[in-house]
Amino acid sequence: MIGGIKRRLNSRMNTRKWKGMVSFQGGLGSFCEALAHPLGERVHLGTTVTRIEREEAGYRVIATSGSDGEQIFTTPHLIFGLDLNGAIPFLEGLAPGVAQKLKPIESASLAVVNFGFDNDAFDEPPFGFGFLDPQGEKEIHILGALYASSVFPHQAPEGCHALRVFIGGHRQPELLSVSDEELSQHAVSELSKLMRIKQAPLLVQVSRYPFSIPQMVSGHSARIEEVEKDLQQYPGLHLVGNYLHGVSVNDCICHARRSAAKLIQGK
Repeated sequence: MIGGIKRRLNSRMNTRKWKGMVSFQGGLGSFCEALAHPLGERVHLGTTVTRIEREEAGYRVIATSGSDGEQIFTTPHLIFGLDLNGAIPFLEGLAPGVAQKLKPIESASLAVVNFGFDNDAFDEPPFGFGFLDPQGEKEIHILGALYASSVFPHQAPEGCHALRVFIGGHRQPELLSVSDEELSQHAVSELSKLMRIKQAPLLVQVSRYPFSIPQMVSGHSARIEEVEKDLQQYPGLHLVGNYLHGVSVNDCICHARRSAAKLIQGK
């Protein structure tokens, strides 16, 4: 009887659909490419904004690129899609009060270690979403892991498994200063506390995201309400980004859509 229950559970687990989870066949970059494609040549790649000036009719953006040299763009509406650290230096000149209110927001850094394992590396393949390490946990020194190919099977070839380990944050900032090799060794060591890993990974890829996660501490919502109220003094200036109403991709998309709708409606 127990064996029958186990077989039924395994059958359900192998066909389970993870509701609310979204991925892209070509990775998140393909989402950005799809957004940019309709804009065609209006998207300027390899271009650095060096200065932004306020004009009577809107804003003047001065930029440089290797191929075209200095370029000047004028617009009645300027939307800042920069991260917080990138936005503040420009806002200090354009809207100093807004910059002053945003400066106290701290951002944590993150490292992501992506592993590709052969099926034989595990007694039982990792199944499920993964896990997050609670702040009170003293034995595990990573933020968590995503069993990527369990949630999104296309993210690993057949017979292989993709795992994504998150390291750093405000709880472990010192780990961002070590080498990629040390980070990957640390990630495998921490995973080994929770599962038996019998073989070294076939693939290791480390990505670092400095100051990428704004810390939305108590009072954050009230601070952003003040920021958005102050922005009304600067017609045509708009902010979108993960430091405003949520750090997830979903949060950023929702806020960007609301902002775009207001612009279209002329509000």
